[in-house]
Amino acid sequence: MKIIMFTLVVLFCVAEGVSAQTKGVSTAFKEIKKPPVDWPLLSFSKDSVYGMEVERAYEFLKDKPKKRKVIVAVIDSGTDIDHEDLKANLWVNPKEIPGNGIDDDGNGYVDDIHGWNFLGKSDGTVIGRGVDERNRYFMLHRERYDELFAKKRNKWEEKEFTRSRNLFQTSPVGKIYLELEKAKEEGDEVKIANVEKHFTDLFGPMQDHRPLIGDNLENVNDRFYGNNILWSASLHIRVRDHGTHVAGIIGAERGNGIGIDGVANHVELMIVRAIPDGDEYDKDVANAIRYAVDNGANIINMSFSKWMSPREKWVQKALAYAEKKGVLLVRGAGNSSINADSITLYPKPYIGKRRIRSFLIVGASDVQGNPAIFSNFGQKQVDVFAPGESINSTVSGNKYSQQGGTSMASPMVAGVAAILMAYYPELSAIQVKNIIMQTAVTRRGDTVSRSLGYSLYSETVQIPFASLCIAGGIVNAYEAVKMADQIVNKR
Repeated sequence: MKIIMFTLVVLFCVAEGVSAQTKGVSTAFKEIKKPPVDWPLLSFSKDSVYGMEVERAYEFLKDKPKKRKVIVAVIDSGTDIDHEDLKANLWVNPKEIPGNGIDDDGNGYVDDIHGWNFLGKSDGTVIGRGVDERNRYFMLHRERYDELFAKKRNKWEEKEFTRSRNLFQTSPVGKIYLELEKAKEEGDEVKIANVEKHFTDLFGPMQDHRPLIGDNLENVNDRFYGNNILWSASLHIRVRDHGTHVAGIIGAERGNGIGIDGVANHVELMIVRAIPDGDEYDKDVANAIRYAVDNGANIINMSFSKWMSPREKWVQKALAYAEKKGVLLVRGAGNSSINADSITLYPKPYIGKRRIRSFLIVGASDVQGNPAIFSNFGQKQVDVFAPGESINSTVSGNKYSQQGGTSMASPMVAGVAAILMAYYPELSAIQVKNIIMQTAVTRRGDTVSRSLGYSLYSETVQIPFASLCIAGGIVNAYEAVKMADQIVNKR
């Protein structure tokens, strides 16, 4: 799980392109020193911010009936279900009786009233910490590597040894271990002492608490583990707030006069906890997706990603299951400020070489319509952009804060999709994705600045927005509901 919890002001200039949203309005630079806290819901033509025109979309829909509640599963680090701005919009399992200790609906999960926690023990313990998957690989394979290192290897063992060495190079702690090995081969006592200390400082406190859950980690079909505790004050602040912030973007209660307004107004939030402080386990992600699908989720938001996926096939099968059941999948593009076309982040939107048709990957934009400085991009791998910098939303303890990251952009799109599904339930998940893509016109045709690093002093270049993602623009809820209405009513 990667979170960007700061706001950067990036100076930029925009070329003379005019988008569909800003037609007839100058796109010349206008610095916005203090944008409205609800800027992602606003529009350029009225408010001079590059939001998603959500409020304008609701104006268009004001006389149209909401036809169904849309269930959005938030697979994340957990959510404060007692938050004043969220509790009215939580999904409630209709067949489960609260607190009786019985699996009333027979789905294998006891008292799963608002969702499930795959990072917990049956005694109520909540697991908070995890480990980077690359470091986890090193921890699991270090002894075997040492065994192979110390012996004469046959060709199969040599392949195993080489693979482990290569993967160790991608792990921060594994890389230092290989440096230590090299220092020992060279007999450099000073270097050995320095590297050994560095290794001990990193590896010593490293602990992966996930095995404490007690399930068979090597069996993805061992699905009925965890507990129903969806949030705990004992969790690190970045863990307990991340999922709460994401949930608020999608479905904080609108119009209640407190806090914020979420994007979607007819939504139920299903909370599925599977993301620790560190990389998620493939098994937990696969089972979280299946839980969401089996319990009626229409949309699954996944504000997480990682660089290594040892049990990728488990997750792929779960994603294929969601696609088959007509569920829309939405994931953040990642916060490494790099071209996603040149890397692989997981969960990836493919089954083998086939791209999942109901999967959206979302980059983050800022209030001035630029790609956020931290956001990944890619003309082949990133579908669309959405507001993801200086985002005000719910955090634990009935509080609110501004955060940034593609973790925030992803639920923006999930919220827009929920609007479409609530008012136009005739649309399939694939149709909803296509509408979002086709109507993401906010910066289509414009040239924007792209910073090449995290620093304010990093080099910036002027590039077409169309080169940043497949749709070539930022999500626009107003244009999306208009197109949905035309499709459904065949006007």
